[in-house]
Order: sequence, then structure tokens, then C-alpha cells
Amino acid sequence: MRIIKAHSGSDQNSELFSVFLAGTLGEAIIIQVMQLATFFVRHSSETLSKHPVIQARFREARGCYEFLQRGGLNDINETYHLSYDTNALRDGFNYYVRKSI
Repeated sequence: MRIIKAHSGSDQNSELFSVFLAGTLGEAIIIQVMQLATFFVRHSSETLSKHPVIQARFREARGCYEFLQRGGLNDINETYHLSYDTNALRDGFNYYVRKSI
């Protein structure tokens, strides 16, 4: 897995963001689960729009967060023969997402 840092605009004052490049399907799944779980953590204390699409995305994000917290990373690690320290990934996720709120 590679992480590339980039700016959203041409000037140095533009927002810095990360682009994740997955080398395997398992890595792509981990990235997607973490992105949706981040959405859940960031928006769980807000009142979201009642629009069905927003509500569906929030339910999916909650499912990803629960999957992440309940050991789903272990399943991905085993299924796709990855060698990540899933406890470190989960702990890092919890630390950095909550720190960024």
C-alpha cells in the first residue's frame, strides 16, 4: 500500500490530502472500510439530512465502523493473505480519527 500526499489546488495554501494506492483487493477493502468508518465517526454526533441516500450512506458507514471494531480486519487479513498488524491498524484508526475531530 502506498500513500501519496497532494494539494487540492496549485498554491501552497490549498488543502493537503492523501491518495491511497492499494496493491491488492484486500488493501482496497481495508481502505474503503476505514474511509466509511471515518465518515461515521465524524458525523455520528450531528443531525444528518433525512434524504434516503444520506441515511443509507450513514448506515453503511456505521456497519463499516462496527466491522472494523469487532475484528473484521482479522478476517480480511486472513482471507487475502495479508500480513498487517490488525490491532495496530485498529488502534491507529481510533487514535487518528478521534484526534482529527
